[in-house]
Amino acid sequence: ALRGTDGLFVAADAPLKTAGYAGVPYVARHIGASTLHATGITGKGVTIAFVDTGIWTNNAVSTNTAGKTVVLQGYDAIRHIVSTSKAVDESGHGTHVMSVAASSRLGTDGTYAGVAPDASRVAVKAFGKDGSGSYS
Repeated sequence: ALRGTDGLFVAADAPLKTAGYAGVPYVARHIGASTLHATGITGKGVTIAFVDTGIWTNNAVSTNTAGKTVVLQGYDAIRHIVSTSKAVDESGHGTHVMSVAASSRLGTDGTYAGVAPDASRVAVKAFGKDGSGSYS
């Protein structure tokens, strides 16, 4: 059935494993942020604005390494509402992006999952659950 299909092949079935969270924070470790964390560089004093699909206000995304809430504000640019509780992420994309950048979750190896776990955060919901938005 694949004759004449350049570059396609059938592979034998085999177990697969994602590169996702297996107890050790992949991104922070992969880019060397864990080394910076060990020297005390954790994003403290920095504010990051996330312009995406919003935020799920779960603990690791909303708090710093001391457990303090660090989401300073939220803004739903679709409905023009200023409120962290109204910038709700309906797709998970914005929360995922925020977690890569700033999650304070500790891995089994004792390192933080986020690149800047002590950074303050501002969540701007500019895109809907299907990823669409507009300039107006």
